[in-house]
Amino acid sequence: MQKETWGVGLVFACLLLVACGVAEPTVASTETESSVTVAATISAEAAVVMPVELTLTEEPVKADAEPVPEEDPAGEDTAEPQAGDAETEPVKAPITLVESASMPLPGETWPVPKRTSHYFDGTVLSTAPLREVACVITDADGRERIAYTATFPEEDGITEYRLLDETFAGDCFARHVTLGKLSVGGYHITLTAQDWAGNTAGLYESDFAVTYQKYAQLTPNDLRCNYETALAFFGSPERFLFTYKRGSGSSISPDKEWKQQYLTTVTGLNGREWTVHVDAKPYFEQAVAYLENTHVRVTGTNRDTGVIALEDLVDLNGLFLPRFTNDSSFVSHHSFGTAIDINAHDNPNKNAPTHRDQIYEAVTQYLTYDGIQYAEDGTAYYAYTFTGRPGNTVCHVPDTILNYLLYELAFYRAGFAWGIYYPHTSDAMHFTLTELDPALFEEGPYAMRKVFAYAED
Repeated sequence: MQKETWGVGLVFACLLLVACGVAEPTVASTETESSVTVAATISAEAAVVMPVELTLTEEPVKADAEPVPEEDPAGEDTAEPQAGDAETEPVKAPITLVESASMPLPGETWPVPKRTSHYFDGTVLSTAPLREVACVITDADGRERIAYTATFPEEDGITEYRLLDETFAGDCFARHVTLGKLSVGGYHITLTAQDWAGNTAGLYESDFAVTYQKYAQLTPNDLRCNYETALAFFGSPERFLFTYKRGSGSSISPDKEWKQQYLTTVTGLNGREWTVHVDAKPYFEQAVAYLENTHVRVTGTNRDTGVIALEDLVDLNGLFLPRFTNDSSFVSHHSFGTAIDINAHDNPNKNAPTHRDQIYEAVTQYLTYDGIQYAEDGTAYYAYTFTGRPGNTVCHVPDTILNYLLYELAFYRAGFAWGIYYPHTSDAMHFTLTELDPALFEEGPYAMRKVFAYAED
């Protein structure tokens, strides 16, 4: 009886094991190894897109056995970082040069015209305070022709230095490297810098040539850091970068073909014809319309001007006048027919840095805008009160606010910028379309705009 019971129990146990699907250890080991091998051939990126799911056979773990870490088939976030695996930012050089696209340093691809200043621009950046920036130019025989070094005290902590920064009076690096005075021939330029941490860098090196041409070609270097502004207005370089012949002094003569194609006339004040660029014509026509039809009245310590038209305050001094600036450094935008000079003989409008503060003080501290008012005949006018010292006047309008009124009520509205905002000087006689940003009139340290609604509205 006992033997039969044992035999039945044995048969039952075997059937139970088969029913539970317990596989032999050798089969389980083979399946696990095969699955891991497949997963290892798939990259981490592919595994994210098409994950491989492993079927591992559970095995009892002995109490004294070391735990076995799970294997990740995709290799995702499990591998220890290896040297060089992670992306690293490029090491920043201690001293670098950011070249100017519009005023590049001299190179082999273009010549330097003789008898022009041909300045260049760029910015030297340093991680430590700069000690010096130096330029050396040698001729074809290796003889030194130009050498200039700008030095900086360590305590100043200068880490950014612009080569054509004219805000530093008398200390403009590029102005010490006068390429236009070189004789015709081949040259080599080297630009280097050193900081107070002991780092030295060769910033720029190239061959270049100085040539003489009967008709020279204007280049971006001939514009005073405003090539991009001019290009944005004209749309293409050939519309303003003409070839020219040098005249006496700073005067130049553009080629006839350019003048015939790009110059036109508008009817200005008192029926006079104004020569302007074809692209500038609608702007000048709009300015003339404002001058003729806009009225103003100023009362106060300067007496009462009465209601007068803006054109009564205009003494026209210059429109299209092809030339370089007075020091022959840069081409004047009068050469393009995009600028106009008004009331140049009134002292605050003359070219001098101190005049910016003089006009700004008169406008912001002593001039009040009283809004749009109407004369007995129904003429709308812009009313102002001036409480400062009148000084010299035109039609009883103080000369310190004269061109301010013309700019705010006519030229600003017509899209012109004001030369009072030059970084190197104040040229309040000068209204221009291709040099400065008109937004400076209402934004920044010398913003002066007062009228934001107009009678025509």
